[in-house]
Amino acid sequence: MNSIILCGVALMVLSTSITNAQQSLDFRIALDLKGTPNGTEAYLLTVNEKVTGHNMFIMSDTVGRGKIKQGKLTFSGQVPAAGKWYGLYLSNQITGISMLLGQEDVSIKGNFADWPNVEVIGSEGTTDLLNYKKVSDSLTAAFKSDELLSFRENFIINNPNSLYATFLILRFDPWTLEMKQDAYDMLTPFAKSSYWGKRLKTHLAELSKAEQ
Repeated sequence: MNSIILCGVALMVLSTSITNAQQSLDFRIALDLKGTPNGTEAYLLTVNEKVTGHNMFIMSDTVGRGKIKQGKLTFSGQVPAAGKWYGLYLSNQITGISMLLGQEDVSIKGNFADWPNVEVIGSEGTTDLLNYKKVSDSLTAAFKSDELLSFRENFIINNPNSLYATFLILRFDPWTLEMKQDAYDMLTPFAKSSYWGKRLKTHLAELSKAEQ
């Protein structure tokens, strides 16, 4: 009997240790979209990515799902680390909003007719991503590849606390291992401990090992 009790206590301690080591971050997303037809469904999907030179993104796993009523809906959930990538989509709409979420209280406001060009408040990673995309899309459309390269480099260097800048270092193919390592070293502790910061650290270790 005593051995059974001790075994049970040991399992409880182990379970607690694992839970603490894998603590997740809570987030909340509140939608306020004027003119949205009642019953329109919203989906918050995780994005699984595979980084192998070029990045491949595959939507999977519905984290949140619900029907919008009078233009409003709220999602809540958890992410394993700050910066995990999600996609927010509406039924019968082809495009959605890419989001880098952390422990945040996010507000999304705008008009249904303008979707996905709406205002996102409260998520710094998502704001950085969306602002970066506006400039990069404009430069790409104008075939200004040199300016785009310079913009990307400056964005990374000038935003050491940015979750999206951390992601860009990971996928910046023209950069050598040394350049990526220097950029990683400039990141803040917050960025290094983020989802993409951890991925970047592993990526750098793999590149270093391959060069040996």
